Amino acid sequence: MGVRDLQRDLSEDKWLCYVATPNHAYDHKTGKKRPSWPGEVFLVFVTEERVVYNWYWCESDGLKSHLPADYEARFLEKVL
Repeated sequence: MGVRDLQRDLSEDKWLCYVATPNHAYDHKTGKKRPSWPGEVFLVFVTEERVVYNWYWCESDGLKSHLPADYEARFLEKVL
């Protein structure tokens, strides 16, 4: 399994990226709970040592809205 996220200049063969579509999000300025952003998914990158390295919202794929846009080019393998 590996992560090759060309949008963020990140390439690590043994990292994982978890993708989710949460029901809500938190405003980065106020910290208040709000509805999740339409047309976006939440990504969490985990190193081979199982340490969370980064997380962010990004645009979802037009046909498979539970995956990030350009997922086939950005990631090496889909596990689940």
